[in-house]
Formats: sequence, structure tokens, C-alpha cells
Amino acid sequence: MRIALGAACVIGACPARAFVLDINAFYYSDSFKQSTQETQTRIFGDVMLGLAIDKKGLWVVGWNVGYVSATDQGATTDTYTVTEMGPKFGLFLDKERVYGLWATYNLTVSGTYSPGGGTAETWRGTSLKVELGVTPALDTEMFAGVKLIYHSETFNESLIGSTNYSQVAYNRAFIYPSLNFSMRF
Repeated sequence: MRIALGAACVIGACPARAFVLDINAFYYSDSFKQSTQETQTRIFGDVMLGLAIDKKGLWVVGWNVGYVSATDQGATTDTYTVTEMGPKFGLFLDKERVYGLWATYNLTVSGTYSPGGGTAETWRGTSLKVELGVTPALDTEMFAGVKLIYHSETFNESLIGSTNYSQVAYNRAFIYPSLNFSMRF
């Protein structure tokens, strides 16, 4: 696959701005005090390095690395952290490459869930992410905007400690806005 993409660029099938660096980030914090203080914190982030695969630069294929962190703090503290990576595919919906639709299938997802007062579990599985974004140009190579992201994680393995392994069917889904920064060179 890499050889075919490299050969396409050598023979002139790739546009002048063939490489794409795409970064998404979102931070959320909520604090609520009734009889006790409760706090929720969410952090989402990912980075993709890709290559435009057509002459107009509308189709992009790349590799994505992502991170999710969720903390719920009240009488006890639950934490959830995930790292993931996999291929990302993008389509710009206009010739200026401002509007985009992206899909990521993370082949490797590894997470840790620590329930308050319980034993930490290591989860493994896959995830799917779909993004719809508006990213106007700041100059000829830099773009910044927003995306709406649907992110679904599916876990099929759980490890508690170093010996307690089991097959599971856990799911977690998020819908969130994201700030987006992109370089196309």
C-alpha cells in the first residue's frame, strides 16, 4: 500500500500539497455541588498524518493515534483512559477543502477502567470514529476550525491484575465537538 502511494506521488498523481497533518482536541469539565461535590472531566485528542491520494487533494488516507480520558469524581473516583490507533480516511466536500467528512477505524484500542474503590481493569478492542468538520484556511498551509465527532469504542477482552483474563462485550460511545487544526503541505 505504501509503495503504491509513494509511486503515485513520484509519477505526479498526488497534488502539490499531498501531506496532511490533522489534530483534534476537546476538553470538558463540569462541577456540581449538592450534598457532596461531584466533578466530571473529559479529554479527547487525536493526531493523523495522511496523504492525499487524488490530484485535487480531496481524498486523504492516513494513520491516526488517539487518546480519551474520562474522570467522574464524587464520593469515589472512577477513571477511564484509552489510547488507540488505526487508519483514517477523509473526503473534502468542496474544492477549497474547507468542509470535510472523516472516518477512522482504530484497530488497536487499549484502555484502563478504574472504578472507585474497585480493582483496575485493562480492556482491549476496537473503535470507530466519524467526524464532520468545517476548517477554513488561516494561510496557504494552515487551517483551523471545528468538528462534530461520534466516537464508539467496543471492548472484547478484559484483564484484571495479571492473571484474570475474560472475554467481555463492553461498549462506550461519545458525541462531542472538537477544535481542529490542520496543516496541508
